[in-house]
Amino acid sequence: MQQRFEPTPPNDYANSLQQFCNAVVQGEGEVASYSNNYRAVHTSALSNTFATTRSLLPTQVFTALAQVYAKHYQPKQWDINLYGDQFSDFLNAQHNSPKANYYDWLWLANIAAIEYAISVVYYAEDGAFTCVEPLKIDPAEHDNNSLDASLEKSIGQHLQQQHPYCLVKPQLQLSHEILLWREAQRIRIDNS
Repeated sequence: MQQRFEPTPPNDYANSLQQFCNAVVQGEGEVASYSNNYRAVHTSALSNTFATTRSLLPTQVFTALAQVYAKHYQPKQWDINLYGDQFSDFLNAQHNSPKANYYDWLWLANIAAIEYAISVVYYAEDGAFTCVEPLKIDPAEHDNNSLDASLEKSIGQHLQQQHPYCLVKPQLQLSHEILLWREAQRIRIDNS
C-alpha cells in the first residue's frame, strides 16, 4: 500500500517538513523519486570524496558499495562534501562479506580514511587545520602479504593524481603515521 504525504496546516510547518524528510529517507509512497535522487546524490558525493579508492576498485564494486552505504548511512554534516565519515569503517567491515578474499579491505579502508581526512581539511574554515593530529594507521593490522608491492609504493602518486590540490609525499607509506595539514590553498600529506 502506497502512503500519501499529507500536508499539515501552515502553523505546523516543522512537523510537515519532518514528515516529508522521513518519507524521503524511507522511500515511501509518492516521494520515492526523492529517495532515488537522495541516494544518487550521496553516491556521487562518495565517488568524489573517495576518488582514489574508487579508482582502485572495479567500477561496479565501488558503485554497489557506495549505493549500500548511501542507503544505510545518513549524513551527519550539512555539507554534502563531508558525507562519508564512516565509509572507511564500512570498507573495513567488508572482510566479513562474501567478497572478503577478493580485495584487501583494510588497505582500501586506510586509503578511504586518508581521503576523508583530505575532505575535512579541504572544506574546513580558513585558518583551521594548519597542523592536524596525525591520521594513525596501525601497521600491525595491515596484511602486507596480499598487496601488490608496486601498488603500495605508488599510493602517493594515486592520491596526488586524484587530488591535485594536495602535495603528497611520493613514497607515502600506509604503515606509518600520516600527517595532513594545510598550507595556503594546498593540503600536504606526509609520513611523520
